[in-house]
Amino acid sequence: MQGTPTYAFETRDGQQVRVFSADMTDEARLRDLIDRATPENRVTASQSQPSTASADVAAVLLDGYTWIALIEGDPDDADPVAVARYSQVCEGEVAVSVVVRDDMQGRGIGSRMLYFLLDQARAAGARKAITSFASTNEAAWQVMQYSPYHMTWQQRGSKIDMVVYLQARASLGTTMN
Repeated sequence: MQGTPTYAFETRDGQQVRVFSADMTDEARLRDLIDRATPENRVTASQSQPSTASADVAAVLLDGYTWIALIEGDPDDADPVAVARYSQVCEGEVAVSVVVRDDMQGRGIGSRMLYFLLDQARAAGARKAITSFASTNEAAWQVMQYSPYHMTWQQRGSKIDMVVYLQARASLGTTMN
């Protein structure tokens, strides 16, 4: 993690969050974050998410465009509260992932990170983003319901496969079919 924050916002409970671009030096921090986020509370690009070691997941998260969210403070000492990543799948299409630490759920961090991520992908030329999450992941359903982009979804077993169309922002709360 280097330099100045790329993005900053306030959580629902008033904490300041700063978002930094991640690099390979952040792998240990990401391992810790993954260890503190259950698979059920992840929005992930994988179509099926087997239980894998946190080191494997951290390495995958760094393979793409990745940002780490930290609560306001010294970025060298702070523990990440969330990570967001996208990687190109094919021309105009990206896979997106967001992971929020379990103890930081319900504060608006996941939604802010996802919307930031989608905006970054759109600015880079993506027209469509894909993701998947557990159908029992209430937080993911809430985040998706209020997305600023139009989206469609399909249930596949215990997973939800989501496609987000990035051509133009839609009205909040009216985007899912």
